[in-house]
Amino acid sequence: EVPKKKPESFDANFMEDTALILKSKVREDGYLNPTIVITAYPVGQKKGVRYFWNETEPLPRPQKAREVRFKIRKGVLFHFEKLEFSGLAAIKEKKALGYFIETSGLVPLKQNRVYSPERLKRGVANLEQVLNRMGYEDAKVTVGQIQQDDKTGRVSVRIDVVEGPKYLVRTVRQEAYYPDTNAPADLRTNVVGKTYSKWWEQDYAQSLRTNYYHLGFPDTTVTLQTEHREPTGTNLVLDMLAVIKTGPRVRAGDVTFKGEKRTKESMLANRVSIKTGDWL
Repeated sequence: EVPKKKPESFDANFMEDTALILKSKVREDGYLNPTIVITAYPVGQKKGVRYFWNETEPLPRPQKAREVRFKIRKGVLFHFEKLEFSGLAAIKEKKALGYFIETSGLVPLKQNRVYSPERLKRGVANLEQVLNRMGYEDAKVTVGQIQQDDKTGRVSVRIDVVEGPKYLVRTVRQEAYYPDTNAPADLRTNVVGKTYSKWWEQDYAQSLRTNYYHLGFPDTTVTLQTEHREPTGTNLVLDMLAVIKTGPRVRAGDVTFKGEKRTKESMLANRVSIKTGDWL
């Protein structure tokens, strides 16, 4: 990235930063050992100076170049030759493969099975998140073994999966605390029967907040906590408690409209459901 106004010259820092960005992009595309040749044309000279860029060896300083050229020799394309899973039972292996490589192609081309450390890391994280969403809150996905051939680019990886128990929410006991009261109100127990995950917990808490928003409590907060755990086979059944703190109840003050020029205020008022004095 350069300023909008083209600089008079490029220094060594600019060349090194650019080479580093280029190498990072090429590595992401599966070429893990690229060679980058920098040709710099110093100010006031016609002949260029060539450097074989190396991260560990800084370019000569000071340096001012009127033109810089980067030549990239990508080298070998690294690709998944073999990808297997150990301990995975919750989802089919073909679906799990989709988080690491493209599985839609009829012919298994190298370009569809590109390997890079970043892609492998993302695939591991995505698979673990999918298991978490399915209720396996304690699931851990790690790279168990990796074999890499630098000459051919073939990479064999074993992914180890420890799923743990599946979390299920049986009931949620609900306690609501209104302002200036220490005793809970609106006591009720909801039978849920849903798969537990952090995303389910967020959605459930939001649904409770929304109910109290409609009653005029805009500052409502909800905290969910586990009261009881009960192992049942390979599952773990949870009974949870939802603590609701409503905050003060608020009425709407004057509802006014500003800035309208071509629309009647009565039409705007019909579109806004809240009126002066309504619970906010």
